[in-house]
Amino acid sequence: MTPQDVRNYWLGELSSDSPNATKSQMGLWYGKDESVDRHIRETFAPHIPAAIAGEFDHWQESPQSAVALIILMDQFSRNAFRDSPQMYAADPKALSVSLALIKTRADKSLHPIERMFVYLPLEHSEEVAHQEHCVALAKELADDVSDEAREGYLGFANYAVKHHEIVARFGRFPHRNAILGRTNTEEEAAFLTQPGSSF
Repeated sequence: MTPQDVRNYWLGELSSDSPNATKSQMGLWYGKDESVDRHIRETFAPHIPAAIAGEFDHWQESPQSAVALIILMDQFSRNAFRDSPQMYAADPKALSVSLALIKTRADKSLHPIERMFVYLPLEHSEEVAHQEHCVALAKELADDVSDEAREGYLGFANYAVKHHEIVARFGRFPHRNAILGRTNTEEEAAFLTQPGSSF
């Protein structure tokens, strides 16, 4: 497996700066399809433990390959191991790769869609500081794109704000509690009955 294998499958051709570039890619990113989950589980998931262990750290030698490493751990884990604790196991490593890109400002050299995936590990973090950083980065990204693409990235920024609000309120994502064997507080249990409480 190579970084290009990950990129070709998940990103397709990045000819437009719109996050709604192609319906087929959006279906991968935002849909819930067992056939997609199965393909990722069979094709990419066997490599995720190696990525967590650092065996693919050389992918960080270029920003584009680093994006593939983030996608492998942050995105593919969620498809391959949906509704199990394992779906979050690669989050700390994915976050470290993202933060390294951001620290060196290498993220600024990437296509806007790639930048969106670089920032998602911060949005998935249960630390408020990461959430705040993600909101700032998402808003900056929306400012950097073309007028035609801005609405889509403002939607991404809006989701970042919603994630931040939940972690700021509860210190974690309550919708993960059942998967991770955590006990809901009374406030969390009430919150989980509301629309938009899960992502």
